Amino acid sequence: MTPTSPAGDRTRTDRGFTLLELLVVLVILGVVAALVPPMLARGSAQAQLKRTVATLASELRQARSDAILRDGPQGVVIDPVGRSFGPVAAPLRHRIADGITIDVTSAEIAADRAGHPGIRFLPDGRSTGGTIRLAGPSRTYQVEVNWLTGRVRIVEPGDET
Repeated sequence: MTPTSPAGDRTRTDRGFTLLELLVVLVILGVVAALVPPMLARGSAQAQLKRTVATLASELRQARSDAILRDGPQGVVIDPVGRSFGPVAAPLRHRIADGITIDVTSAEIAADRAGHPGIRFLPDGRSTGGTIRLAGPSRTYQVEVNWLTGRVRIVEPGDET
């Protein structure tokens, strides 16, 4: 009887990966690495747009509340050229990101001394009214202010009712 080694009884099994398998994985990783950053940047720009719209609507609502509480006119000024907006007392409070375009339609009487458009609120809650359109790379939002009620409303894409 001849002794046999334990290794001699087994069939050969491959341990590890072939060069072809490693190359396929590297190609897949390269494709994913090339596609993910643009998708993240687009998502980041969209988040920035939504944040700007929400902040603008919040400033407008706060100005309306302040006008009612303080029994005096309050307003928000928008500077499309300087890319900023804020209350009349601090008009440069909020910056508008470079990828966002802004278009303001408001009453001329609401403009500040420098001629920047704005929306004013009166002590009874009414306003000069207007529409502020903010557009990013793939979406456009409108912030509408009703002149009679002073109600501030964000109109999202596809929600024009």
